[in-house]
Amino acid sequence: MNDAASARADGALLQVDGVDVVSFSAAASRLAAEYPAVSSARIEALLVREWEAFCAGRPLVIPTAVEDGAREMLGDVPA
Repeated sequence: MNDAASARADGALLQVDGVDVVSFSAAASRLAAEYPAVSSARIEALLVREWEAFCAGRPLVIPTAVEDGAREMLGDVPA
């Protein structure tokens, strides 16, 4: 249980723009179960670091509230 196979089994795996993705909390929970001697804070920090390296700073997905906030800010820009 050391890859996305466990995510497929529990239904947490999705695909966005052709890339397999899982929720941060689901990945953190699976890793915590696999590595009980490692603190949750360290696991989460490692996930963030790996995400930053993989995504080069550009998120693959964003909360809809981020889009709404951008729309609100763009509403102040003349067309």
